[in-house]
Amino acid sequence: MVRISAFLIAACMVLIAALLGAVVYARFGFTGAESALTGLGALTAFAVYYAVAARSHDRLETSNQLAKLARGAGDLASQLAEFGRRLNAIEDKVESAVERAVKTSQPLTEEVERRF
Repeated sequence: MVRISAFLIAACMVLIAALLGAVVYARFGFTGAESALTGLGALTAFAVYYAVAARSHDRLETSNQLAKLARGAGDLASQLAEFGRRLNAIEDKVESAVERAVKTSQPLTEEVERRF
């Protein structure tokens, strides 16, 4: 949906171009066709300028969005690395706990096996 501001800007451009054509006709004595072409040329120039300005604004907005996405991806990568580091630390703790449990229970296991 086109914003209402775009319609307002277009109406203002047409009004300015029409007034320019009227001024050229009334003040400088151009013919009707010449003044209409002057107004049409001004309207074309306004439209081209507006299109270029809008395109530049869109590029800037797109580049800002890409920068935000890149920062988000970097944050996600660092969080994932931190999660991996913590997971490795937990795995090491579990492994050492299992080794201690095996060492502690080894004499008991041997004694139970000798009795039966």
